[in-house]
Amino acid sequence: MNSLSKKCQEAKEKYDSCFNKWFSEKYLKGKMDNECEELFKEYQKCIKEALRNFLNSNIFRPAFMIYLTKTV
Repeated sequence: MNSLSKKCQEAKEKYDSCFNKWFSEKYLKGKMDNECEELFKEYQKCIKEALRNFLNSNIFRPAFMIYLTKTV
């Protein structure tokens, strides 16, 4: 599955690879320490930035502003 943002695809692939290896080789054998936490944080940071940029984009802003005025 692709990332929500093309800019984050590499970070997602690194995290997915780490997680799949950790899950199959460690977690299922009772080792709970998550070795992929830093990669997850990197991917999460990228996604949050991409979402922030999307919400601030000129294309999305008018619709979002209309939504805000109707919900307040």
